[in-house]
Amino acid sequence: MSRDVAIKVIAPSLLTPDSERRFQTEAQVVAQMDHPSIVSINDFGHHEGSLFFVMPVVEGESLRSLLRRGSLTLGMVLDIIIKSRKPSNTAMHEGSCIGTSNRKTSWFQ
Repeated sequence: MSRDVAIKVIAPSLLTPDSERRFQTEAQVVAQMDHPSIVSINDFGHHEGSLFFVMPVVEGESLRSLLRRGSLTLGMVLDIIIKSRKPSNTAMHEGSCIGTSNRKTSWFQ
């Protein structure tokens, strides 16, 4: 298989039982979703004490790059904030609310 992927990794030095559980839950929940605004998860595993999951690469400029160049207008920033807080960017799993917008997961109990 010849395709570009992105790999999200948690290093062994950052793993706690809680962070491991949350990372595994994130991978399992997101892997079950099928939505154009949510990146799919192709694989999950352990390697040399680290946890990882594999996703397709999403092409485009990163928010960090836009911020560094100073090319975001106030309107663009507000649009990003509003879109990232829509109910459609939130999933429910086992009594927890998981915000999955902008490829960052926020957990709420």
